[in-house]
Amino acid sequence: MCCVIPGLFSFPMGALQFMPMYHTFHDNFEVHTEVCVFCLVAVYALIAWSGDRNPEPEARPRVGRATNRGEERGWGEPRSGRAEGG
Repeated sequence: MCCVIPGLFSFPMGALQFMPMYHTFHDNFEVHTEVCVFCLVAVYALIAWSGDRNPEPEARPRVGRATNRGEERGWGEPRSGRAEGG
């Protein structure tokens, strides 16, 4: 069911998002189609980027909370507890 609903609604929702912007800029201001497409892609990229830059507090664990095989260690710390390469 979670594949059917997005499959049914993805095209109509995409068309509803693209049509007002495309017809406004392309028909009235004679802007090229690729500019309209790149504007919509830029909006989606900015939404994804801003969501990644300002995550919810629960989205990423704090340093030291993640465990690996029962060991507590922070991000970037070696597994053995000693510096690598030396």
